[in-house]
Amino acid sequence: MRWILLLPAVYLAAVVQTTFHRYVAIGTVSPDWLVVAAVMWMLWGRGRHDFLIAGAIGLFADAMAPGRPGIGVAALLCCAYGLALLRPFGIGRGLISQVALTGMAAAIVSLAGLAGAWLVGDAEGMPLPWAKHAGSVGLYTALASLPLWMVLGWLREPLISKAQLDVAA
Repeated sequence: MRWILLLPAVYLAAVVQTTFHRYVAIGTVSPDWLVVAAVMWMLWGRGRHDFLIAGAIGLFADAMAPGRPGIGVAALLCCAYGLALLRPFGIGRGLISQVALTGMAAAIVSLAGLAGAWLVGDAEGMPLPWAKHAGSVGLYTALASLPLWMVLGWLREPLISKAQLDVAA
């Protein structure tokens, strides 16, 4: 079931990120919806190689963005692999941790993109404005992902309670 929803979810995230960008932007900051899709895939998945799908989402994001591809893929792969390492410990199952991890991943991907553009000579700047921008993107992405995490939690709730009833019987 989850695999059927992957392509439409990534496509919808890309459409929202590119088409409605100017309507939801606050200054130069807007949420990174493809990072939200990748983090949701990671935290709702149970597969050992889910981080590769998150990397493919990062490749799709790099193909859409101007500049050189590869930096976003690497940053999203590293974030996804870190999330895969945290899953066995139960981190990322609660609403607050899901929102916080989404914001952190968005900030890391944004900071990596800014630093990568600076390394190849495509951008100027100093690290403090990069950190401010990356933190703003992370915070805005986390807040924008909150309703999505709530809906996914509500959709999953009857399945969890039914599974707990089956175990108790």
